[in-house]
Parts: sequence; structure tokens; C-alpha cells
Amino acid sequence: MTLRDRRALLLLVVALTACGDSPTDLTEELASIVAAAVGDAPIALVQSIDVELTAENAVEIEYWAAGTTRLRATSAEPAMVHAVSLHRLRPASVYDFVVTPVGPSGSRGASAAGQFSTDTLPAALSALEIQTTGEASFPLLMMEISLPSVTGVPVVIDTDGHVVWYRPGATQRTHGIAALPGVGFAINSIDLGVEIVTADNEVVASLTEAEAAARTGLGAFDIHHDVIRASETSILLLVQDTSTVDGTVWTGEAVWEWDFESDQLERRWSSFDFMSPATDIGPRSRPADWLHANSLSLGPRGNVLMSLFWTHEVISIAADYQSLEWRLGGAESSFTVLDGAMEAGQHTAVEVEPNRVLLFDNGLDRPGGELWSRASELLLDAVANTAEVVWEYRTDPVTYAPIVGSTRRLENGNTVISFGVADGALANFPDAGPLGVYEATPAGGTAWSASLEGVNLLYRSLPLVSLGGEAEVDP
Repeated sequence: MTLRDRRALLLLVVALTACGDSPTDLTEELASIVAAAVGDAPIALVQSIDVELTAENAVEIEYWAAGTTRLRATSAEPAMVHAVSLHRLRPASVYDFVVTPVGPSGSRGASAAGQFSTDTLPAALSALEIQTTGEASFPLLMMEISLPSVTGVPVVIDTDGHVVWYRPGATQRTHGIAALPGVGFAINSIDLGVEIVTADNEVVASLTEAEAAARTGLGAFDIHHDVIRASETSILLLVQDTSTVDGTVWTGEAVWEWDFESDQLERRWSSFDFMSPATDIGPRSRPADWLHANSLSLGPRGNVLMSLFWTHEVISIAADYQSLEWRLGGAESSFTVLDGAMEAGQHTAVEVEPNRVLLFDNGLDRPGGELWSRASELLLDAVANTAEVVWEYRTDPVTYAPIVGSTRRLENGNTVISFGVADGALANFPDAGPLGVYEATPAGGTAWSASLEGVNLLYRSLPLVSLGGEAEVDP
């Protein structure tokens, strides 16, 4: 369609709308495009389009490459100059784009078109091979991976198996990533502490362990294994906590909240206020690593679930942090756990509905020495004081991920499960593997799966709807 044809069609649509039940305000100033150009400094797999208009309008940009989904990015605040970031781009691809001004009532002005190309991936990521089967019900997956040549890097793939985002230069192992809608991501790593990063890879706030230790007066401030969103401007951190009990220094767990807008940092909870090394001991507990917490999640009552790997239990911390609602597994379990459901270590425990806990059952210490992992959902019966598995997902043949893994429940009821250890990746677990990600249905079937070659470990994965607010559109 030519530009003249587009203008003619626009006038026809405006006229028809004016005669209908929802008239368009024809007195508003609809902008024309003065210039629409590709930005000079594209970020890795992110492209900026600079747009200049004759009047203050919003802007929509649709963009696509051969074989990809057509996407739309919107700069909704009326202005004469816009810099619009385009996300979810595949590497080494040629993209077409169309820019359209949008007036206050939704009227659309004449469009301008252009093209740009994306760069190739760095060598370490280029070696990554992803094979997918089936059709996923979600578009994107954030993965915390370790490659043979790189200790760790956050990567987002689309569910066709293409890398569409990564953190440039981030070659440190990550310990938890949280999506922050409208902001970006909270990324926790061993080397850099916690960073609040936009989809454009801009760091807008950071908290290093050295800074936190100095501010709190603690000798050390070890942020480890998870960060989660607490509010629009704050996140919860898992932090190691120490105390002397009967003459021995024990390392337990604490929950801290960091408001990344105000930079306020506050401890909310400590394991030493509610648990004791004298009674709460697991098969792998030791003074230097008593509980080994590996995940946090928010529950339906504002409660906070914490997974304790070494004691094989999940605890629910009340919303006011003043009590424990219940304990699932371990020496002081609030429930009789049926069929050995909490005997083998677990990750990413979430109360997906009241009294229903979804987790990744690692199988690290499974009785009888059986080597398999699964996703499982437990029903907590407060009347009978029992907990039993009411749903599970295992691969066939079985997969064994003794130390990492994740489960994430989707809105449609499906579950995204990561078995995160590759064949031969761990010398002390020679039977571990293979590495893969699966979308499981409530009936236990597999809707989609991905196998990853060239990855040693996948700490955990997180399904995403978008990177920077981009939306899928019909052609």
C-alpha cells in the first residue's frame, strides 16, 4: 500500500467513525511525521527509533522480521519528539517497521516506514543450541544459565528458541531474578549485588553487598539465592544471618526489604527469632550453613513462603513477619506429610492457591537412593493436619536435577518446569541430567518443551509476557 493509499484509507476511516456511535474528535490536531530514524547507538538486541512530529501526539511502531511475530511498541505520552525502544528482537535479522502518530481520541495519522538490522550474538551465546517442540502458551522465558565459557548470564528466549535479550558483560552467576512490571528486572548476582535493570539494559538502582554491610553495620551482607518483588518500588532479599547459639556461631536466614526508589533498607525477619539449631536440623545442616534457604515467594494472604533446602521444609511467614503460619516438612512440621513428599529437598515453593503449595522436588536426599526429580503440588489439609501430593509432573525417561530447578504456575493453569542440570555437568552427581524446560498441563501432559545444548546449569527460569511492554498484533 502506498503512502497516498494509506492517507486515503485514513480519511475514509475517520469519516465513517464520525458517522457512528462513537464519533472521533475531528478538531484535534493530528500530527504528521517530520522524521523517523533508527537510533545511532542500538543496545544489544534493543533498537531505538527516533520520531519527530509536527504536533504533540502519541506514537505507535509496529515491527517484524521474516518468520517472526509482528509486534507493537507504544510511546503513549503526547509529545513532538519520541525515542521508542523496540524489544524482543532476534539477532542477525532485518526488521521492517512502521511509525504511526496517534491523536488523543485514537485517530491515526499518516505512517512512515523503515528498516534496521540487529547484530549477531556474542560467541558464548552463539554456541547455545535450543530446540523446541509443541506450542507454548507464553511468549518469553528468562533463564539464569551457566555456559562452559561463562560463569553465568541472564538470557531471555522466545518460545521458538531464539535469544531475544541478554545482559551484556554480565558474566557472573545470578542468584535470582524478579520481573518488575513497568520497570524491568531485579537481578541478583555474586559480583554486583542487586541491580534494578530496565529492558534497555540501563541500571536505574543498585545495592552492593559492601554498601549494605556498611549501611547496616553488619560485618557481611550476603544476598543469596533469591530476590522477589514486594511492591511497585521494593523487593525482598534472602540474606544470610548469623547468631551464636550455645557457644557456636550458626549461619541462618533473614528477609530484608529494599525500596529501590527511596533506597531504604530494612530487615523484616530472622530465622533465629522463630527457629533453633537445637531442634530444627536437617540431614545436611551444619553451623556454616544451617538452613540453606533457596527461594522466597508471596502468598495469597500477603504471607511469605521460604524454601529451606537442608531441612527439607517450606515455611509460611505471616504478612506482618511476627509469626509462622505453618511449617511444611522438617522436624517441626505443622502437617503429617504423606508418601514422603517432603523428604528430598526442594526449590521455588509457591502457595498458588490457599493451602496448595507448588514446588520443585529435587530428589537430592530421596529415601532409597532413587534419582529423579519432579514438579509437585501439595494440598495442605488444616482439619486433618495432613499434606499430600495432588499433582505432579515427571519426565519419561526420568530427569534428575539434584541442586537446581524451578516451577512457575501460569494463569491458564499450566506449569513451567526447569530441570536445570545438564548431562555430565556435575562431577559429584554423575547421574544428573538431562537439562530441559517443560510446560506441563493440569492433566500431566506436555504442551511445550525446550532442550538446551551448550548449557551446564539452568538455575531457574521465569515465564514473561513482554520485555518492555511490547504487544503482539495481527499483521
